[in-house]
Amino acid sequence: MSKQATEASSNPLAEAAGTTASPPALSASWRRSLFVGRARLLTTLAVGLAVLVYALDLTVVSTAAPTIIGEFHDQELFGWLFAAYSVPVAATTLLYGRLGDVYGCKRPFSAALLGFLAASVACGFATSMAQLIAFRVLQGLCAGAIFPLSIAIIASVYPIEQRARGFSVVPSAFAFASVLGPTAGGFITAALGWRWIFFLNIPIVLIALTVLTLVYHERQAPRRLTLRDIDMLVLQRYLARLTCSDR
Repeated sequence: MSKQATEASSNPLAEAAGTTASPPALSASWRRSLFVGRARLLTTLAVGLAVLVYALDLTVVSTAAPTIIGEFHDQELFGWLFAAYSVPVAATTLLYGRLGDVYGCKRPFSAALLGFLAASVACGFATSMAQLIAFRVLQGLCAGAIFPLSIAIIASVYPIEQRARGFSVVPSAFAFASVLGPTAGGFITAALGWRWIFFLNIPIVLIALTVLTLVYHERQAPRRLTLRDIDMLVLQRYLARLTCSDR
């Protein structure tokens, strides 16, 4: 036995192989942990990009609005540039959250991102103020899914003790958008034209959508939606409170 120990100690390659070798079970567990961690990180980044573009469209139009009004010569509809996006977002947030409970998050989230992408392209090609406002409404109807489903996706990929770390990407994206939005809107409008504040949504949405499609896999099996799955009374009250002005 002492001879074998002497030979092993005199052979550095054998010693290095012995120290780095690991049992098959441990190696498989390590590889799986690495894969899960990488998928979790990519999912978080994709969700962060989706929330960022959602929040940017709340603020980026503010500095481009004077240029848009000057091109279309329709100052009466100025306020609708913002309300046409923010009101549908607020009106549909609860509904998308419920759809995520029923169908799972991936399909509604992907469909909403595709709709948001199409609406952004349509906003960029708008030829009148009325068209731009109509396409902003479509943007808002699709963007209403981003916030609630982003929270649900993060909750599904992080264990409960690490969810606070994952959730931090959402307020970080909002904070970044509140600072970047007006500045980026003014710079893009001056350099490229106001239409590009909508066209630049395209690569961001495509990256987020591609990453989610490839790395995010849901465990929940989707089922058919029925009227019992939606509390119509609560939805009606919510929409009534949202649309009625304070008196």
